[in-house]
Amino acid sequence: MKKSIDDLMIGLCEDLPFDFTLFEKDGFCQKPNESCEYCRKNADETYFCYKKTYTPGRELKRA
Repeated sequence: MKKSIDDLMIGLCEDLPFDFTLFEKDGFCQKPNESCEYCRKNADETYFCYKKTYTPGRELKRA
């Protein structure tokens, strides 16, 4: 399967260590993508970026 440049950039942003991001500004994702685990759609068509506040431990407790 071929990936577009946008998909590769989103993947790079998602894989950056710690809370480093490429497209996050003031808690919002500037380049939303459904495949990013940190990007969540808000009711008013904006997208939040949770990379800076994401805690893997919280996710593991729910599983």
